[in-house]
Amino acid sequence: RAKNTNNVKKKGDKMSQILDDLDSKFLWDIVNKIQKSVQVDVEMILTALMPMLSVVIGNKAKFIGPSGTAMRVNTWSTIIANTGSRKSTTMNIIHKAILGELNKKLNLDYSKAIVKYNKLSKKDKESVKRPVKQSLYTGNSSTFEGMIKKLSYQTHGLIAQYDEANIFLTKMNKNLTHQAIATAIYEMETYNHDLVGAKGVGDFMEIDDPFMSMTLASTSQWLYEQISFKDFK
Repeated sequence: RAKNTNNVKKKGDKMSQILDDLDSKFLWDIVNKIQKSVQVDVEMILTALMPMLSVVIGNKAKFIGPSGTAMRVNTWSTIIANTGSRKSTTMNIIHKAILGELNKKLNLDYSKAIVKYNKLSKKDKESVKRPVKQSLYTGNSSTFEGMIKKLSYQTHGLIAQYDEANIFLTKMNKNLTHQAIATAIYEMETYNHDLVGAKGVGDFMEIDDPFMSMTLASTSQWLYEQISFKDFK
């Protein structure tokens, strides 16, 4: 739903209480700045913001969950709203606000590394790995396989944002292997996979301690079309 106020903090509001409980002036500042740029509910902002913030922390921190097991802060969220409710705009603004400067630094680091690598002799290149561009973000243009490949390059973590969740999830539902991989990555299990080429040989991919957060967005109409009474039994 669209909002016509630049002040999202309302006493007694449920989402306001959540932020107050977090004791987070930092979060309130972010939410207010974003809300001034795009007039949407604070719930939509937070739903897109929390996964983005979680990838900034990435796999560098753990906490002890209710079962006593070590867990990370990877966060998966879904925005369901009507067409024209500025879902994509909100997600893009948050992406730029949180990861914009970091992405610039990663691009600069890669540019310097690849220039240095290209100056090496052919013999020296055999003893070092070719630099891989680090990116904490993947989006609509990436396939599931592309998302996993990009995750394998990351030493910190990855945020996946799909504002066409219906397309992403429809493909996922048709592939049991992808479902299993997504579940394993959400549980942060080590991912092992043989990449076999046309000639029967290939590389081996291993993602140790994977960290991925995700935000999906779609319309309420699509959600209603997917729901059946048996889902609630």
